[in-house]
Amino acid sequence: MDFVLIKNAENADFLTIKAVRHIKEADLLITEFFISEKLSSYFNADCKILNENEYKNYFIDIKQCSPKKIVYLTSDNGLNKTEEEKKTNFFMCLGYKITVLPGISEINRITGQNHFPLTIRHRNESFWVYDGKANTHLHAVEKFKQIAATATTIIIRNPLDQTYSLLSLINQYRNPDTPVLLNTRQNRAIHCTLKDLLKKKAEIVLYQMIVINPSSKDFPSIEFSYQSPLNSNLATG
Repeated sequence: MDFVLIKNAENADFLTIKAVRHIKEADLLITEFFISEKLSSYFNADCKILNENEYKNYFIDIKQCSPKKIVYLTSDNGLNKTEEEKKTNFFMCLGYKITVLPGISEINRITGQNHFPLTIRHRNESFWVYDGKANTHLHAVEKFKQIAATATTIIIRNPLDQTYSLLSLINQYRNPDTPVLLNTRQNRAIHCTLKDLLKKKAEIVLYQMIVINPSSKDFPSIEFSYQSPLNSNLATG
């Protein structure tokens, strides 16, 4: 018996070939989001569908044979590591072989589509994600100082009014001409620089994601993700 957890599965246009194959083979599908028409077109006719709040009761009350293949679909803002382990352990205890597919995250998709590389070999090979909704009290100020001073791309999701002070903090460590990608809540991409971003204080809550390249105060700004045209092979998404 197989249990497959597929991450970042809400947008059917960005499912991997492997993910679609598993979905088509599922006897039971569990989802934590509204299923689109395109996604539902991959389900086989006999597949039973449950939402994330139903599956435990289903297995408590189940009287028929257990499904041979279960697929669990998460959204881009879905499970953290602890929740993921709880779910996989639940099905492991039921005798299922566990497979986890990472999927294409919203971060990789948006930056890739807009040719804004998160990492470039020998320049920066990591990125750090900060969620404004999850950190409303700004406990991460010291962490921000450490990250801003490194060659790490900074991603701020769901920025709030309080988040603006962190942008000012980043400006203390990075070149004002550092390339920035903004993604609005209407999914419109805007290219600008760090100094441009700091002028947008009143607009900060209009964005769903801010991506800030690593350009040290001591070096010229890194133009790889800001110049046009850009070599699309640099994009990591």
